[in-house]
Amino acid sequence: MNFVISFILELSGMEEQDSFRFMIDFWTKKTNLYFGMYVDGFLLLRFLTYSYHKLLKEENHELEVYFVKNKILDELWIFQWFLTLFSQTSRKEFLLRIFDYLIINDCFGLVYIALEITEQIKKMILNSPPELMMTKLKNLDDVFKEVDFY
Repeated sequence: MNFVISFILELSGMEEQDSFRFMIDFWTKKTNLYFGMYVDGFLLLRFLTYSYHKLLKEENHELEVYFVKNKILDELWIFQWFLTLFSQTSRKEFLLRIFDYLIINDCFGLVYIALEITEQIKKMILNSPPELMMTKLKNLDDVFKEVDFY
């Protein structure tokens, strides 16, 4: 949560009350339900991860097989993407676009963003050894050089 709040604080010009109000409104909006990602057991986070893999299997079976075959654990990358709303792993200009999308859509927007990112970096994922891929998936700055956010 700290990564998300620090990003919002930076955008607001360090206006703490405005940032706090925005986060409360954003997290508690009935269609968003982001606050559910931070409760014990991370049930919403696990459901979003399940949804991601289910859609990835349908839309890009080759990538799903790569993740399963190489035992790339969700907790080491996709959990971080979702839990921090990509704010831990992304640069400011990309976060602005991601937050625009998330404000308009519901929490499943996280799944669609992750699907689009993995689709765009598919060649890099499939051509990288699993150990190197884990490092790249944790720090998206290098990965985002290949992603078109428009």
